[in-house]
Amino acid sequence: MQALEAMDEPGTFHEGIPRKLSGFEFIWIKKGRVSLTVDFQEYVFSENVIYCLSPGQFRAIKTESSLQGYYICLSSDFYFSVTGEVDYFYSFDRVNGGKNITVLMPEAEVLYDLDDIIQLMWKEYLRNALTRLDILSGFLKLFTLYISKSPAVNSWHPKHNERTGKVMDFLDLVKKNFLTKRMVADYAREMSLSPSYLNYIVKEISGFSASYHIQEHVILEAKRQIFSGKRRMKELAHYLGFDDCAHFSKYFKKKCGINFSSFRKGFIISGSRLQPPKQ
Repeated sequence: MQALEAMDEPGTFHEGIPRKLSGFEFIWIKKGRVSLTVDFQEYVFSENVIYCLSPGQFRAIKTESSLQGYYICLSSDFYFSVTGEVDYFYSFDRVNGGKNITVLMPEAEVLYDLDDIIQLMWKEYLRNALTRLDILSGFLKLFTLYISKSPAVNSWHPKHNERTGKVMDFLDLVKKNFLTKRMVADYAREMSLSPSYLNYIVKEISGFSASYHIQEHVILEAKRQIFSGKRRMKELAHYLGFDDCAHFSKYFKKKCGINFSSFRKGFIISGSRLQPPKQ
């Protein structure tokens, strides 16, 4: 965990260096302005809004003024050891297909309480005591519970019931298996549901069909792999489970509106911005 006041120190945000996240990040800007790019979408930070990022996302940050606020970075193991099976607020991210950041806007009273909690977390973090980890876990639990009550700016959070639970389960399965399972029927079978019913509840809750979520995961992973520069088109097509390059090429162009080669050549890294090619 780091305070945003220390952002000018080298390495705090690795500013100007796009990186793939291996853990969870919470960014709360109390005063100041920064721009953020996450998975090729750009955001401008507002004051007193909490931004939540999850593992696997590419992000880059550029500061535009001096800042006050907090930055918390947690490993996945530590985060889930604290929250357990209850993923308090990343259900927003799951409904969005894992593409967008979660943007929360707590009420003034909640912000006041969160400030107290984070101050206690920061104080404990600086100590070198045997009980430090246990105490930090307790404060983090409080932090996630408090922000879970906050309305999300960029997504709709439906009330939990049996159908929304099944949709969340479906999105979790897609995130884990989209490389090998491309058909809605594959997921319906694993969930003991009919394909038509699964598609119905997914569209009702998320606003998109079940096949849309599968395709979006495939395309997002393709873009992440293109940016990382690790695979050529033939290798990427095989990695994503396509039989041949021609099939993947048509699929990519249909979903992105631009062919693979043009998309790859069009990436520009300027400062901390990741800019995809103009379509």
